[in-house]
Amino acid sequence: MTDRTTKVLLAVIALGLWVNLGRSLFWPVAAIAPSHELSSIERDISRIKRDVSSVESNVSNVESNVSSIDSEVDDIKRNVSSIEDGTCTNSKIC
Repeated sequence: MTDRTTKVLLAVIALGLWVNLGRSLFWPVAAIAPSHELSSIERDISRIKRDVSSVESNVSNVESNVSSIDSEVDDIKRNVSSIEDGTCTNSKIC
């Protein structure tokens, strides 16, 4: 009697496990993020966009400054060249 009861219980447990496996294979549980997490993600994306825009603006300012520095360097090169050539017309430098 004990052997038969054990086999029946094991068979019921095995059947239950197979039913659970089959259910999860044929009807998977939908994964839906809670709305408060989605709004948090949207806020983070908005902050990232704002930060990227700020970085783009800063890069544009740096490019402008580099262009201005290039122009000043060219002026210095011309002045040094005129000093070397003896064609300097600036009385403060020559």
